[in-house]
Amino acid sequence: MVELLSPVGDFDCLKAAVQNGANAVYFGGQLFNARYSAKNFDKDGIREAVNYAKSRNVKINFTLNILLKNNEFDDAIDVVKYIYELGVDAVIVDDLGFAKYIIDNFPGMEVHGSTQMTIHNLDGAIALKNLGYSRVVLARESTLSDIDYICRNANIDIEAFVHGALCISYSGQCLFSSAIGGRSGNRGRCAQPCRMYYNMLETSDNVSYKNIGKGFLISPRDLCGLDFIPDLIKAGVKSFKLEGRMKTPEYVAIVTRIYRKYIDLALSDNEYVVDKNDLHDLMLAFNRGGFSKGCLGGDDNHDYVFEEKPSNQGLYIGNISKIDKKNGLISLKTNEPLDIGDTFLVQQEDHKYTISEILKNGSHVKSAAIGDLVTIGRVKGKLELGDKVFKINSSMISKEIKEFNSHEHVKIPLVANFKALIGKPLELEVASLDEPGNTYFGLSASASSEIQPIEAISNPISKERLIEQLNKTTDTNFEFRQINIEMDDNIYIPKISSINALRRDALNALYQKGINNFTRILPSKLHSTKLIHQHVFPSIRTYSVLLNSIDTSMDYSSLKNVDRVYIPLKFFIKKEFESKLLEISQFTDCYIDIPTIVRDNFRNVFYNNFDEKVNKFNIKGLVISNLSGIEFMMKYVGKLDIVSKYTLNIYNNHTIDELKKVGVNRVTISPELDTDTLIDLCNNSSLPTEFLVYGKLPVMHIQYCPLGKSNKCYPTCSMKCKTSNRFYLEDRLGYKFEFVPDNMQTITKIYNSKINSIDYAKFPFDSCLISITDEDNLDEIIYNVKNNIKFEGKNYTNGNLNKFV
Repeated sequence: MVELLSPVGDFDCLKAAVQNGANAVYFGGQLFNARYSAKNFDKDGIREAVNYAKSRNVKINFTLNILLKNNEFDDAIDVVKYIYELGVDAVIVDDLGFAKYIIDNFPGMEVHGSTQMTIHNLDGAIALKNLGYSRVVLARESTLSDIDYICRNANIDIEAFVHGALCISYSGQCLFSSAIGGRSGNRGRCAQPCRMYYNMLETSDNVSYKNIGKGFLISPRDLCGLDFIPDLIKAGVKSFKLEGRMKTPEYVAIVTRIYRKYIDLALSDNEYVVDKNDLHDLMLAFNRGGFSKGCLGGDDNHDYVFEEKPSNQGLYIGNISKIDKKNGLISLKTNEPLDIGDTFLVQQEDHKYTISEILKNGSHVKSAAIGDLVTIGRVKGKLELGDKVFKINSSMISKEIKEFNSHEHVKIPLVANFKALIGKPLELEVASLDEPGNTYFGLSASASSEIQPIEAISNPISKERLIEQLNKTTDTNFEFRQINIEMDDNIYIPKISSINALRRDALNALYQKGINNFTRILPSKLHSTKLIHQHVFPSIRTYSVLLNSIDTSMDYSSLKNVDRVYIPLKFFIKKEFESKLLEISQFTDCYIDIPTIVRDNFRNVFYNNFDEKVNKFNIKGLVISNLSGIEFMMKYVGKLDIVSKYTLNIYNNHTIDELKKVGVNRVTISPELDTDTLIDLCNNSSLPTEFLVYGKLPVMHIQYCPLGKSNKCYPTCSMKCKTSNRFYLEDRLGYKFEFVPDNMQTITKIYNSKINSIDYAKFPFDSCLISITDEDNLDEIIYNVKNNIKFEGKNYTNGNLNKFV
């Protein structure tokens, strides 16, 4: 079965999703979910939501998709216990240690790997399958070709985003918000720096800068995947995900209804054609300068980002032709129908206005048609002739949606058996005709009334009247497909309302049986969450260097003063670096750093003749940067030293324990952690730990090049990335964030504006990581770090050590 999965931020959104055709919904509680700013649900609200949805055969995917600290683990497990008993179908989880605990202790409840896990290739999907996950939510950057390949080979359910907001960065790899303000997207508190205004700067000397662009340069348009529905179904996608837990019930209703229509159309034998009117409705619901096909098409997409505005643009109405500032009125020729109560905004303004009056030919009217020259109000602000006006909400559509959502359209089919015999209590049995696997399959319930039929003196009740009375189920989630009546002739029922009460009692009993059918009993014994290991800190701390770039003319002999060097895999596949790599391997132990992103179509490029490289360069270890690395590293466990990189987002010791089980030998802790959390984590680690003590921190990995303005390199690009010049995004405060395009996979890295440099004396991690991007003072950096001499000044930061993320 193909599933339509809708977003839910509150109970009104839940009703909108269910009544408009969702097969499943996803939402979170007050804690531990990646949308802290949504209304979400308290404990009672969760119970009400689960009962409402599941009694209408709609599944519940509960979001617990943030990274957890040690001191939060037990509270998060308490949430799982609660929702497990309620009958939640699945949890969407980001944290590996947390996910494995749920998998091992809560049978019957699926665990879905969140898109925050950055699963974007077959190896990643297989890794989650082997760890016990039931489903993978693929990265939004996945192409149709990627999805098809993964679906055919992974043997795990695949969920794909088809509509809604896109993150410019691979989810789970964005530290931007955390780095600049301590609000981590990995903790559900993203401040959305991707939606900010930037200048694009180019420099050849880091002294003088040329402005080569400005705008909302990394703010993506929303995804619209309607054109891809048939192909995604054919590929084998199990769940079509709509984004929007922060959106209104009207938005949820419109998007759910339209995608329900086109999934059903794609599953039918009818021709698949997308109606322009449906696209119009989606645009009105929410758009950022139109829609994007995202990465689904697989080709270079120049519509990926909308640089003019980061928020909802709505639909273009027209240009202001006249302004009456005194009365707050503007005139224009409208390209959209207008009604009193519609909401609009004016170009370059964030303020929204509600149409309180419409004048046509000097007379007040309630509505206007396309092409009408109208005057609308009331408005204020800095308006100019020629400004564009956009409609962002239709009062008529909102009214229609609210009316539709207030009624029951999702009905459980029943058969009724009613008995009305003289001298005996009225009896009603209701039995479900629901399909196997649904909530009410095989269930029935009965009710009886103290009221007894008597022989009629006149006007006996008819069978038709009884059926009419029994069929009054409009305000319930049930409907009778068949009603069987057993009755004596010539009878009278003293209280006809007793039939209504009988129907209500029977349906309420069936409703409760349905709830009892999906609720669960907690397992009698759960594994302890207590951390039983106390890490023994070695007498000698070790030092690692990550070389993000290699200069073939540079002297790297100072690497003999560190214990190991991590070298990105891409340098091992380029002939021009071979001699320099052989030279470096003479100074210290060499490890191959596997990229965070390895698209399946580049897998052979990266991994071809890998064993040969291991032998040729005397490789001592591997650095895995993504969960897909778990699958790749298996053949090297016990042969090479395996290190997990900070991009695996290690926040707690349970995750470290799971990585140890699969063969990891050392873990690099997330740079997002504060001092107390970091110390606690290292003290309780079952593996040696490493932490970034110096280096430029990548705050984004994006499948987009701000220079080429495309999500894929293309032949006619000016290829400025090939020059020796450097490029920056400058924010409104003047901070410069360097971005480095890489045309191999069109993966651009954006770096923090400041370099991490910390005093690490009090921290009990085993190894210090030095990350070198393009610095030419390698000797000085290694010397300072080994002697714990912190770099000072405005260009340096101690990261999040003093922030509570």
